[in-house]
Amino acid sequence: MSIDQLQHLPSHVQGWIRDVRNDPAVNEGLCGFENLRSYQLEAVLAAAARVRKTLAPLLIVLPTGAGKSWVISALASVVLSMVTAISGKRKKVLILAPSKELVSQNHAKMIEAGYQATIYSAGLNSRDASGDIVFGSRQTITNVMDEFRDKDYEFSTVFVDEAHSLPEQTRSIIEGLRTTNPNLRVIGLTATPYALGKGYIFAQDKFKGLPKLREIHTKDPYFAEKVYDKCPHELIEEGYLCPPILGDISEAYNTSALERAQNGRFTQESSSKVFVDGQSSLTKKIVKEIKRKAKNRNGVMLFAQNRSHAQMILSFLPAKQSGLVDSKTKPKDRDDLIKRFKARKLKYMVTVGALATGFDAPNVDLIGVLRATESHSLFQQIIGRGLRLCPEIGKKDCLVLDYAQNIPPDGDLFTPTIQLGVPREAPDIPLLDVRCPACGGENQFRKARWPSDTKITDTGFLWSHAQNRLLLSSDQKPVAGHLGTQCGHLIDAGDNKLKRCSYTWGAVICPRCQRRNSHRTDFCKACEAPLSKRARLLTLSTSRDATYAQRLVKVVSYSSRWLVAGRSKSGHPNIRLTFNVKEPPYLVPAEPQRKGRKASEEESDLDEWLLPGFEIVRPEPFELTAWINPTINNSSAKASWEAFKAYAQDQQVGNGSWDQYTDINALLYTLTNPRGDLSFNPPGYLVYTQKKIDESRTFFNLVSFYKEHPEHVKINESLTRDEV
Repeated sequence: MSIDQLQHLPSHVQGWIRDVRNDPAVNEGLCGFENLRSYQLEAVLAAAARVRKTLAPLLIVLPTGAGKSWVISALASVVLSMVTAISGKRKKVLILAPSKELVSQNHAKMIEAGYQATIYSAGLNSRDASGDIVFGSRQTITNVMDEFRDKDYEFSTVFVDEAHSLPEQTRSIIEGLRTTNPNLRVIGLTATPYALGKGYIFAQDKFKGLPKLREIHTKDPYFAEKVYDKCPHELIEEGYLCPPILGDISEAYNTSALERAQNGRFTQESSSKVFVDGQSSLTKKIVKEIKRKAKNRNGVMLFAQNRSHAQMILSFLPAKQSGLVDSKTKPKDRDDLIKRFKARKLKYMVTVGALATGFDAPNVDLIGVLRATESHSLFQQIIGRGLRLCPEIGKKDCLVLDYAQNIPPDGDLFTPTIQLGVPREAPDIPLLDVRCPACGGENQFRKARWPSDTKITDTGFLWSHAQNRLLLSSDQKPVAGHLGTQCGHLIDAGDNKLKRCSYTWGAVICPRCQRRNSHRTDFCKACEAPLSKRARLLTLSTSRDATYAQRLVKVVSYSSRWLVAGRSKSGHPNIRLTFNVKEPPYLVPAEPQRKGRKASEEESDLDEWLLPGFEIVRPEPFELTAWINPTINNSSAKASWEAFKAYAQDQQVGNGSWDQYTDINALLYTLTNPRGDLSFNPPGYLVYTQKKIDESRTFFNLVSFYKEHPEHVKINESLTRDEV
């Protein structure tokens, strides 16, 4: 793995990998794993680097179908080799999985790589803990912890597969092994790093270099650090996963009647009312539609709300082509049904939740979701059953039919916003078919609120009957009639790869000043009123410096010498940039107001948009001085120079050419001459990172340069009259 292959990773993660990639013990552990994909190797090396630095539990996030079994096996081998090299002892590694299928699947990858390992799982009729690497089921090992202690088994590391589910059984195994080895490491792997009622299951995203999560996002997270993350969108674009295609439906269950218990789960009574009692006719219509759409499909999985619902669904499917697996299915029957389904002797497989995680059947190319999922995690796990590649059957995608309103409002299956608390009952919001103006792809988004005299176009914008034209905002931009943000259609990127269409629709009209803002804008760019829920809920328990890794500021003023060429103390040519800048506003807890106190006009205007107990803070401008060093061999310095160069060339007002300057000093001095051939206008916005040197000195590194607010640029690029 060369340096160039790491450029897409954050600079600090590149440093982690450089620290371990030449370690003899790490390389010895990787023998036999030469077939790892690039991202799998990155995950192994990043985690190995953090294992050397901390005893805290670590988390790796990889999508379903990304090959977590290979990562587990390779990292287990690396950890075993590292521990042996450091301590001189052969301490064991334990790999826990929630089902016998996952235990067998993980173990098979280790054997395929040429390593010996044993299995401790009653479901697989094996209770062998003699190997250096032991693959086991938590249910079996929980019952024999005393035996493990009596034999003085010393484990260096425990891997937890499907780590989003961390039941008391798993925790007790880990604590039991810590009595023998207090320095026991724990490494979790999951596709969905969040849990119902607990939020994110990690305390800090070390991979992205972000600060610790606040309490609105996580509650008592078990894992201290997320050390690697790979987005499903990336793997789809790189050709490692099949894309999910959201299909249109003609029928749906009315999930607005579902009620939740205190634990966040749907009550049994309301579930039966919505999906079972008196719903036979509706279910029959839904199953009939699925069978019609499955005519040219190979493997169909149907997810039901409960056992009664599953049996009802099964009754409407062809008996000889269908099977049902749930928690009550006998082990022998379960094995036979799964084997026949994977061999394509059965076309339809009905389940409730027994096969939602850890079930590997690449032939699945249609998923019917006939149940409401209480959490984003479960819905993503269900979708993941159909994302594995299967070229031998000509599989190109996986059709997803959602009959219970589980799809997020913006249509993005993979990037939910996670906050704590039991979700409120989901409103019965209809789905709209929206055609992308850029690529023509079909999307389904939740309906937004419309004025009474409007209708929606097929491209998702509102049409005014009264004005007989598109409904425009105060700044003359079309208004979207749905809650979608970005087109989910995949387009050809060349080299047999796909990429997601970059077209975005929406805008938020500021209720205070009517200014149009991007969906992703937290505060109005014109009057700074909070627009998003995130903006209204944001509190700062730490300093601003510790809150954001990258920060956007507006350039409010600059002098004639804002750009000066010179040299650093070490003799490197550089450019010094100096601006007066201002941060966007943010919220802090407000002091309680005394009764009878009359609010100012501005405060009254904001009362409608601010939650009680919060007030808006508008930071004062400050001077920002940074240096651009084009010759320093440092990834951050190189990135800063490239960003500056791209901006300067884009904004250039002279007629000169950068290519004519072979001497870097001459180029820099020409750039800093306001009347030179390469002169350009100063930026209006900057993105920067900062590092405190001491109490009086701060080092600023410039990341991006913009003439206009970056969100304003996105709006102008994505929502023009011509495109509509």
